[in-house]
Amino acid sequence: MQYADQMRGAIDQAAATPYTTDASYSIGTIPQDTPPLIEGQGVELVRTNCSVCHATTFISSQPPLPGSTWHDEVYKMKEKYGATFISDDSANKIIAYLSAHYTPETHKPGSTSEAPASSAVTAPLAVKPASKPSTATSAAPVASTVDGAKVYAANCASCHGAAGAGVPGAFPPLAGNTAIAGDGKYISDVLLYGLQGKIVAKGQPYNGVMPAWAAQLNDAQIAAVATHVRSTWGNKGSAVRASTVKTERSAPKTAAQILKERPQSDSGTK
Repeated sequence: MQYADQMRGAIDQAAATPYTTDASYSIGTIPQDTPPLIEGQGVELVRTNCSVCHATTFISSQPPLPGSTWHDEVYKMKEKYGATFISDDSANKIIAYLSAHYTPETHKPGSTSEAPASSAVTAPLAVKPASKPSTATSAAPVASTVDGAKVYAANCASCHGAAGAGVPGAFPPLAGNTAIAGDGKYISDVLLYGLQGKIVAKGQPYNGVMPAWAAQLNDAQIAAVATHVRSTWGNKGSAVRASTVKTERSAPKTAAQILKERPQSDSGTK
C-alpha cells in the first residue's frame, strides 16, 4: 500500500501477514512514555489522593507548572471537584511536593528520584513523627537536646534548600528573610500551623503553601529548627525556646490568621 507523501507511513509498507487461527502474535514492548512519580516527601499523599480520580501520570507526563499554578489546581480540585475530603494540611503537603519536583525551576526530565543533596532541592531524610513531648523536653534549652540542622535537613531543605536559598517562584528563601526575625513567636506559629496566601520575601512575591508541622514535630524539634533558621546563613535572630513553642501550641491558629500576623518589614508587603 502506498501512502501520501509527508504523512506517517510515507514509505511502502510490508505486505500483510496472512492470519492463521492457531498462530500466536506479538506486538512487542510498548514504549514507556509516562515516568513514575519522583520519590520524595509527600509522594504518598499524591498517590493516595490524586489517583482516586485520575492517574498520577497526569503529573509526571505533562510539562512542569509554576508553584502558584499547582496551588490553584489543587485548591480548585479541593473546592469544586472530588477532592473536598482532603484536609488543608494534606493539600498543602501535596502542593509542596509538586512544587519541589514539578515546576520549571525544579523539574529534571526523566528523573524518578529525589534531587541530590548538593542541588537547590535537597532530598529530605526520614523522620519519625513525634509523639507528645515530655514536659522536661519541652522546657529544656534547645541546643542541648535537639540538633536543629538535622531537623531542617529532614523536613525543610527539600523545599527551602540546603543553604536556605529557596526555589525562585516556588519556595521563599530563609537566608536574609526578615519575616523570621523578631521574638520567635511568628516562626513558631508558621512551623506549627502552616502559612497560606501571597507573601513577599526579599522583594519577590510567592504564593505561600507552607504545611503545618504540629503533628510531626514536638516542641523541642520546632524550637531547634526555628533557632537554626534564625541563626544561620547570615541571619542574626536569637534562640527560640521550646517553652515559647509550647505556649503557641496551646493557642491554635489557622494558616490564614498567621498570614495576617506576618511581619511587615520585608518589603512592606504580606
